[in-house]
Amino acid sequence: MRQTIDKILLFTLSACPMGRSMKTVLEEWLASENEYGITFDVIYVDVDPETTNRYRIKVNPTTIFLDGDSMELYRIEGFKEIEDVRRLTNQLKKGLLSKKFRRKPTG
Repeated sequence: MRQTIDKILLFTLSACPMGRSMKTVLEEWLASENEYGITFDVIYVDVDPETTNRYRIKVNPTTIFLDGDSMELYRIEGFKEIEDVRRLTNQLKKGLLSKKFRRKPTG
């Protein structure tokens, strides 16, 4: 079953170089894949702990892919290179990845 990514959330600390690098990777992936319909937000865990807790973030940085119903399709914990993101999102769009994270945030 094909899945549509409608929103990407990147959770990171405001002073984290790895989070800044992951932000750059995601922006480059969005531009290279012509994925302009996807909303991309950065949530700084030290500024917005409520949202961070609602999504049960444990690792910095964490990237969450959401569908149109705000259901979590998949998450990447830690830093990934653009080729890893491309491979993961292609698998996700084709419905080949596990739905173990398919849930709405708590709260």
